[in-house]
Amino acid sequence: MTYRPLIKLLHELGAIGVVGGLAACLILVATAPTDSVVAYAATRQNIANLVRWLLVPSLALVIVSGLLSIAFNEAYKNAGWAWIKALLGISMFEGTLVTISASSRRAAELSAQAAAGQGDPTQLAE
Repeated sequence: MTYRPLIKLLHELGAIGVVGGLAACLILVATAPTDSVVAYAATRQNIANLVRWLLVPSLALVIVSGLLSIAFNEAYKNAGWAWIKALLGISMFEGTLVTISASSRRAAELSAQAAAGQGDPTQLAE
């Protein structure tokens, strides 16, 4: 039995999730309400949820399916571009975890504190 169609499907679904998750986060950031701290906190929490439940798992699916594709296909094992793509994917996953995931969680925490009347609003502005 060949696993190639399944791996390709998983890879493409993961890529759709990554692009959709990033697009949704950008739209939420661009349309975040600035008149109400509570509404802004809810938007930031939604962004954090998108990153946690859509973006990071989709990116992990892309990485795992890509590595499985290399493992199951002899042509990919000998292709330099496939290994470069794998390294770039892994670095993208690490960058996503460090920058997008961590900053979305931090912004959600700060905005929740500001909505509760605690914390420093200048940190939220940053």
